[in-house]
Amino acid sequence: MLAPKAFLDALSGHASRLFNGETPVPRSEFETQFKALLQSGFSKLDLVSREEFDSQMAVLARTRRPP
Repeated sequence: MLAPKAFLDALSGHASRLFNGETPVPRSEFETQFKALLQSGFSKLDLVSREEFDSQMAVLARTRRPP
């Protein structure tokens, strides 16, 4: 798992290279590359989907109800 600060540092470095590269990158290509960069970075973090989070919150709420 990548630490949040390291993730943000890597993300800003990659974005800077894409944005300020020697040859300008067309906007659509930049968006595609940036999305791929974000997906790669997020896959290294310990994240859960909203659906999984909501499901676990419901389970927790049921365990806290009085019998």
